[in-house]
Amino acid sequence: CFSVPQLHELADPLSGLCINVLKPGKQHPWHFDTNEFTVSLLTQPAEAGGSFQYIADIRDADNENLAVVDAVLTGEAGQRITTLDLTPGDLQLFKGRYALHRVSQVQGKRQRLTAIFAYSQQPDLMGTAERSRQLFGRYLPEHRETHTFDCLMD
Repeated sequence: CFSVPQLHELADPLSGLCINVLKPGKQHPWHFDTNEFTVSLLTQPAEAGGSFQYIADIRDADNENLAVVDAVLTGEAGQRITTLDLTPGDLQLFKGRYALHRVSQVQGKRQRLTAIFAYSQQPDLMGTAERSRQLFGRYLPEHRETHTFDCLMD
């Protein structure tokens, strides 16, 4: 589906598989993933809001495309934004490192729940302690022993 010869699960014990819980009133702002490829599975939608919005292939390994990213962040690129209102069981495959994406504010009383699986073309990929702390508020001993995400964070 990603048109690459082989993918590997991230070796990182925290970011290889995440259960994402968005409580009412919360959202995910615009961002890129550290990992190259993402598979997500919506298990419970919000009562309202919680839409997945993205712009596919807005950047690549050779071009950060900062002018277009800036247009999205300043609200000037609305026509390029795709909005998906996912239903339980929807499986979504995307290149999270190259697709700018967010989840809009969750409304109502029900949380939005998603399982997120992360993949890379590089085997045994592990995040650094610093990146793990940024994403999860903690890190494990394994994170201190590696710097393999550094190449993806430049």
